[in-house]
Amino acid sequence: MKKMVSLLLALVLGLSLGCASVSAAENAVPPAGVLSFLNYSEEEFAQASVIWNYLGITLFNNGYVASEVMAPMDPEYALSATAADYPVKFYDSLDAMVMGLQSGEIISFDIYSTVAKYICAQNDQLVNYVTYDTESDRSGFIAEVLDRFSNGFSFMMLENNTALRDEFDQAIAAMKADGTLDNLVEEHINKVIAGGEPQAIVPDQIEGAETITVAVTGCLPPMDYVAPDGTVAGFNTAILAEIGRRIGKNIQFTQVDSAGRALALSTGNVDVVFWVRGVATGSKTIHMTDEEFAAYKAEMEKDFTPEEKEAIAKLDEILPRVREYTRDMPEGTIITEPYFTDIPVGVMTRELYDAYVAMIKGA
Repeated sequence: MKKMVSLLLALVLGLSLGCASVSAAENAVPPAGVLSFLNYSEEEFAQASVIWNYLGITLFNNGYVASEVMAPMDPEYALSATAADYPVKFYDSLDAMVMGLQSGEIISFDIYSTVAKYICAQNDQLVNYVTYDTESDRSGFIAEVLDRFSNGFSFMMLENNTALRDEFDQAIAAMKADGTLDNLVEEHINKVIAGGEPQAIVPDQIEGAETITVAVTGCLPPMDYVAPDGTVAGFNTAILAEIGRRIGKNIQFTQVDSAGRALALSTGNVDVVFWVRGVATGSKTIHMTDEEFAAYKAEMEKDFTPEEKEAIAKLDEILPRVREYTRDMPEGTIITEPYFTDIPVGVMTRELYDAYVAMIKGA
């Protein structure tokens, strides 16, 4: 029982191993749900999950992860697993993934903590079963792991639209510097999670100015949100309204299916789409030469233990830095600097959560 309980702790990343000594297939363990990647397969995700689980357990053992379905364990134990122990199912939308969880098709799913808090507040049959401490002092290794887990929210455009990307980047940088971005986070994320409703934002219209069309899916509330009556609302629309004011362009929203964002962009139906998956560390390193990156890595790892260096090296081998940054980018696209970062967490049904808590307490 203790062996099975230990491996269930892999749920820290929204994944499930089932039983350590036997493959998930033999135990008929349902897979975990993950939003689909464009350039990253379910098999590759499972392969990387062996290392992610090792790193997640390290965070837990050091007090940077809290969960009622976890207990301390030896991180090295996680490395005895293989990709076959991490069944994963990709979904094209959050709604489909929630339905998969409720029907028993998946055992849990991986979603950004902000979204998890929102949807669990809306549905008491869902539980966000893990939280991260991103505020306390930490070692260089813990800081790097938390950065590697974090995803950046960005805007995507076609690569021939670098001028617009640069305008967006300048506006985002200014919003960070003058506190506007923090205020928008408080108003349109923190207050909404605490019980408010996503606000409908109507961007200013500037007579004679260029109009930028932005795709909205509504699939990541309260970030990307569309109300039942079709009204566009949420944090991302507030960000865009502010960017439009700063760059002197009109912003027009149009709703598209989540899976159709890339097509809408490539066909010219929209100029901008919301995108996540720009890993937080990517924007710092993507433009570095190999020599610059080697120097950056040496400085970053100067206080790492040999085991910590090995863990990061294994993850880099599976997911090299350029691939890490572009793992969900269609060919011919560029993204802005991240305007928000968040760490994916796990969501499961309350029924399963209660069963795991009881099992942990009885182990």
